[in-house]
Amino acid sequence: MTVPETTTDRVYAHIRAAIMSGDYPPGSQHSVYRVAEDLGVSRTPVREAVLRLADAGLVSVERNRGFTIRRATLRDIREIFEYRIIIEVPAASYAASHADASVLARLRDELVAMREAADSGAEAALTDSCMHEAIMEVMGNPRMSATLAELRDATKLRWFSEVGPSRSLAEIEREHRPIVEAIERRDPSAAAAAMEEHLVRSGMRIQERIVGDSAVFGWQRRFHDHVRVGGSQP
Repeated sequence: MTVPETTTDRVYAHIRAAIMSGDYPPGSQHSVYRVAEDLGVSRTPVREAVLRLADAGLVSVERNRGFTIRRATLRDIREIFEYRIIIEVPAASYAASHADASVLARLRDELVAMREAADSGAEAALTDSCMHEAIMEVMGNPRMSATLAELRDATKLRWFSEVGPSRSLAEIEREHRPIVEAIERRDPSAAAAAMEEHLVRSGMRIQERIVGDSAVFGWQRRFHDHVRVGGSQP
């Protein structure tokens, strides 16, 4: 049974979309009263939506001052990608063993769409999301899928992309192709390794854009040590 959408849900979706589109840029401050007035709702659902956004790490709440859109920090990047590695590497391995024909066809279609996407990046980003979602859905765990969606939203938000595009469409397609091909071959180890490589590279690119080259190597080593342990699990 579908759960009816609440006013809080609608306000949450509105603010989240404004962050994603850049209408609410990183560091900008917003009034609960003004948002409520603009949307024609009471302040209560706005406050509730803002608290949900704060729990997701997208905004910070300031007493008597409304809320502020968060900027990216090195800690944010590390936490998000470490969490993604923990859940997505085993998910890729599982998909290689359990994905049915419809999932394999969907992954192949997404890969083709990614290759053919216009160089604006918008369509490629959507295809990227769909591919990761399809792999996670094989697990049959809605909580994990919801967690991944939240983490990917955080990755895509303007408070990361404020540093500018970090990869080309060719790079995106090259990193996803080995994942899809390993799943098609029913090779769990290769699928896990390809997903690990993709996530490590993605995290490193974002960090490099924000903090420069000097800290990249240390973070890379930390990530590889971490994912080897995680990737060794059945």
